[in-house]
Amino acid sequence: MVVVVPDPAAAATVAADLESLLGTGISFLYPQRESLPYEPGERHLEIGGMRVEAVEALYSQRTRLLVTTLRALQERAPVPDRLAGLRITLSRGSTLPFHRLLSELEARGFERVPLVEEVGQFAVRGGIVDLYSFGSSDPVRIEFWGDEISSI
Repeated sequence: MVVVVPDPAAAATVAADLESLLGTGISFLYPQRESLPYEPGERHLEIGGMRVEAVEALYSQRTRLLVTTLRALQERAPVPDRLAGLRITLSRGSTLPFHRLLSELEARGFERVPLVEEVGQFAVRGGIVDLYSFGSSDPVRIEFWGDEISSI
């Protein structure tokens, strides 16, 4: 099911309403690009990340409900055939070598910075990793105790 609304502001409002009614992860916002049609890529990583996340959720059958605009439906988008292999699933109590997470993030194009401010960045302080992932509205903090994730 696709909910088509007239503009990006309405899409964000409807997506937030559906999240409140149905819960997180049931519906996905598929935003329209903010770059011009003749520009090759999306200037805003957050928008690009949200688009990829929504398409991947649809193809992996994690959702059957997209909220978008008519313009976004008309824009071409690459089919995410390799996204499942790029996903890193982290959960509290799971074991993952700390250095392996850092190298996996760098291999996926994340930038290591002293302080996380933008999508696609991560910062490390001791056994703590601050990570601002694509498709996330806010950064997350992952705390390690050795190689075990003690909190997210």
